Amino acid sequence: MPILRQYPTFPVLGLRFIIYDNLIDPYISESPCNIQNATIQDFLQAVLQNGGGDFYLYLGVNAEPMGFGSFSLRMPPFNRPGYPYRTQSADLENFWSLLALAAQHLMRIPAASRDFRAAAHFYLEHTSPTEGER
Repeated sequence: MPILRQYPTFPVLGLRFIIYDNLIDPYISESPCNIQNATIQDFLQAVLQNGGGDFYLYLGVNAEPMGFGSFSLRMPPFNRPGYPYRTQSADLENFWSLLALAAQHLMRIPAASRDFRAAAHFYLEHTSPTEGER
């Protein structure tokens, strides 16, 4: 689930992965993403083309393989999903609009004023783990 925050120094695209191993208290992993990063751009392009992708879970400092699966893009608002969820065209359209807003916001910030690290830190400190789910 993507979450966009437009801060004065940079737009932050938060990518939240929710693993429904438990319907009442699912596992949530979240990462703020820099939309100017080429790897992130490749990932976003693949999600827009395929509606999802594969993921791999690793555990510990030695990155021991723990499991793998696939994911689907789901845009808020939504209630608990049915299983398996398949990305809908409306999800892709809303995601594309969200990315366009992020790019527009970035272009309004002078290059000398851009600071992704500061924006990402603020995002992590002020975004609730359940925000955007309803």
